[in-house]
Parts: sequence; C-alpha cells; structure tokens
Amino acid sequence: MVVDRSAVPAGTADRVREEIRSVLSARQTRPEFDVCSNPEFLKEGAAIEDFTKAARIVIGTDSERVRGLMREC
Repeated sequence: MVVDRSAVPAGTADRVREEIRSVLSARQTRPEFDVCSNPEFLKEGAAIEDFTKAARIVIGTDSERVRGLMREC
C-alpha cells in the first residue's frame, strides 16, 4: 500500500499508481499494490495537538482492502 500523506491535487493517486506500474513493468515485475490518499490537516504551531486529536481524518481510495487497513491504523 502506498499512501500519499500530503494535500495534493485531485488525480495525484492515479498518477502515482501509473508511475509505479511503469517502473515495475520496466523491472519485469508485477506485485500487487494500491494507492491511497490520506492528507494531513495540521496548523503551524499545533501539529502534535492536531495529529493526536484530529478533527477529521480523510481517506481516499477505491479499494475496500485499503479502506479496511487504513481504518485499522
């Protein structure tokens, strides 16, 4: 599982997935993987507080397996 942790533009996960597939294809290997977005919402000077007591957690994925793993985390 590959997790984008930054707030990035829509479509970034698709671009990351395709780049990884391209590199793996060149290496003639095809392991299974999924890409997920989990952006951080941290205020300057309050990162630890924001991390430990998050007002919201966003998980973007089209994979049920990843959704379950991220919920578990």
